Amino acid sequence: CIKAKIGVESSDAVLTSTEAQLAEAERAALEADDVALESRQNAEQLEKEAEAVQDLAVLEEDVQLARESRDLAHAIYEGAKESKEEALERSAKAKQVHETNCLNLANLERDAMAELLHKESAQQAELLAVNACENAEALSKQVDALEKKWEEAK
Repeated sequence: CIKAKIGVESSDAVLTSTEAQLAEAERAALEADDVALESRQNAEQLEKEAEAVQDLAVLEEDVQLARESRDLAHAIYEGAKESKEEALERSAKAKQVHETNCLNLANLERDAMAELLHKESAQQAELLAVNACENAEALSKQVDALEKKWEEAK
């Protein structure tokens, strides 16, 4: 029973940890999405500026840097998304383990109660048997006494 309770508490801790990891992954995904959006807007702005500038070499370099920045932000976003999915899977597994542990604990408590009731019933039966034996001995003595009186009365 104690081991099952410890298992339930342990799975509660794992579930709480996994939920915290999930929240962090969601926050990181939102942050990566913001960075990606900012990079995309920056790249678009640089492309517009490039149309107006005569020196294309510098502009092309700026555009390339913006694209690289966008690609990096996208990679960060994808990593955060994957981390979130893994956290969701761990959370589901932890929840399943927690539910199983709760069921096991309930079964152990039920079995312990049944065993306790069985022991109490056995003790009651033993007491009843002792009382019956004592009553039989008392009745036997009364019968012996009555038979003795009967024999004397004859």
